[in-house]
Amino acid sequence: MPLTPDLVTENYRLALWIARRYVADNGTPFDDIAQEACVGLLVASKKFDSAKGSFAPYATLWIKQRIRLYLRPTPQLSSLDEEVMEGVTPMDLVEDPRPSPDEQAALSELKAQVRDALSALSPREREVIESHYGLNGPPETLQEIGDRFGCSRERIRQIETAAFERLRGELADEMG
Repeated sequence: MPLTPDLVTENYRLALWIARRYVADNGTPFDDIAQEACVGLLVASKKFDSAKGSFAPYATLWIKQRIRLYLRPTPQLSSLDEEVMEGVTPMDLVEDPRPSPDEQAALSELKAQVRDALSALSPREREVIESHYGLNGPPETLQEIGDRFGCSRERIRQIETAAFERLRGELADEMG
């Protein structure tokens, strides 16, 4: 049903009556709440389908929804310099996503150790491990690796298992 001025003017008092009920609850000026109630009334009149029932109950829902949306408390934003707790600012609570220099050094050392360990494997075993665990790009499933190698997922799993067995043997030899 298209927007009709009669539908809005006939239910204007309904919108104001609903708005008055919300003024007593929170102290917001009546004019502000009445304006939101009228916006709800306009939305209801645009969306109303007369085949589905009476307009007043339908409009009441839209009016109340619009007023509640307007009255909903908004979170107060804090300055990044303002103390949240004694001696703590929001900036102190934000972690830097970049690794620290110590973490970067440890990561570089770990990568070198993994490269050294993988050098003990055959090229095929090395590529299966690197591909499955994403050491040189995004991780791939055993099925994806198998498709690339032209063999089954189970065969790739067997190659991976053999590679880990070989790495365990190398590690055992190094330790003693």
